[in-house]
Amino acid sequence: MLALYYLKNHSVISAFWLGLAIHFKIYPIIYLPSILLTIRDRPLINLPVLKLVNLRNLLYLIVTVSTLAGINYIMYLQYGFEFLDHSYLYHLVRLDHRHNFSIYNMALYYKSALTSIDTFDIEKIVFIPQLALSAIIVPLVLARVDLLSSLFIQTFIFVTFNKVMTSQYFIWFLIFLPHYLSKSRLTTTNKRIGILLLVLWIGSQSSWLYFAYQIELELYSPEGLRIDGRRWNELRNFNCKINTHPNLSDGSSYIEQGNTKIICTVQGPMEPISKSQSNPEKARIEINLTITNFATFERKKRNKNEKRIIELRNLLEKTFDQSIMTHLYPKTSIIINVQVLSQDGGMLSAVTNAITLAIIDAGISMYDYVSAISCGLYDNTPILDLNNLEENEMPCLTLGVIGKSEKLALLLFEDKLPLDYLENLLSIGIAGSHRIKDLMDSEIRKHGNLRASKLK
Repeated sequence: MLALYYLKNHSVISAFWLGLAIHFKIYPIIYLPSILLTIRDRPLINLPVLKLVNLRNLLYLIVTVSTLAGINYIMYLQYGFEFLDHSYLYHLVRLDHRHNFSIYNMALYYKSALTSIDTFDIEKIVFIPQLALSAIIVPLVLARVDLLSSLFIQTFIFVTFNKVMTSQYFIWFLIFLPHYLSKSRLTTTNKRIGILLLVLWIGSQSSWLYFAYQIELELYSPEGLRIDGRRWNELRNFNCKINTHPNLSDGSSYIEQGNTKIICTVQGPMEPISKSQSNPEKARIEINLTITNFATFERKKRNKNEKRIIELRNLLEKTFDQSIMTHLYPKTSIIINVQVLSQDGGMLSAVTNAITLAIIDAGISMYDYVSAISCGLYDNTPILDLNNLEENEMPCLTLGVIGKSEKLALLLFEDKLPLDYLENLLSIGIAGSHRIKDLMDSEIRKHGNLRASKLK
């Protein structure tokens, strides 16, 4: 608004404010063509199209671009490539399927569930119709007729064709609505129609958001179904493989537990790097846990020394120090590297299961499988194998069970749980862990039979 305020008499100041606005919100860049077209002066070159260029709008363009480039350069010096990635590049590949007002919502929703890499990347081309209409066609047609009305329609089109849209985005074009209505018959001779349109607009939003909430956020439907269609005691889709990196490690595994995806590699038993790490009585277990920047919708660079990661790493090291027959491998180190590729709930349980498989693949002796699962309590109803949304909305715990017994190798409470329901929740979690154990055992036997057949 400051850019528009200073446009008539102080175009350089106006250009500065527009460059600053683009730095903070990107989308005001669509206003630049309209503003340049409204700045009239003697053309530099009297030829079609080129005659639109004059000294005043050329100066305006230079100041705007220089302001934007200068501020971006300062931010780049401060934050490096991470600034460019989060501010600009991320928007080219962002796949947010929870913005249900977007006309691309269903396409992005189904795309997010695909696991194949050979899919059409719709998120990379949705900018074409959006920018063609809002930044080129509308300015050429309307900018010189009525600048504010042109900006209103540009913003309306930009928001309508944006792949990310919620109610807050409507503010972008609503700031221009008073000017548009001042010249519209909806506020003079057609007031009833205007009121009807307002009621329909608010009513349609309310109706749409109500059902969107039921689909996306209501954790447990009256029919007894969870948000992803499972019953309370059903596991997510569970896929596992071992020996995925035979040339890079002694043992390896890959697990998909729902949309949570884990890679694990094991090196050892081997000589410790330094003698101070050597234990004459047993092997030393070292676990390195890495969560990739793209593992969640929140693109965050995580340091391996974060408190949460350190806590999980220590818990896992204690768990497997007791589960592995470390006394058989004195004066050695067993290094376990875990990478979280995608985190959609149950991360600790998926990591535990991946480590178990990788250790078995490495031929390291264990007392038994350690199979883990997460479970929670929603309105006093136990829920098994939680996804990320469920974990954020209810008290939950993660437990790891030794083999087919009821002995716990791991137990982590994420929140406070009523004692009256704890025993029931633990029994459900133990039963779920036994099912996970059967699935892992099936993969181990399948791989073992395959190796045995090659020896014949």
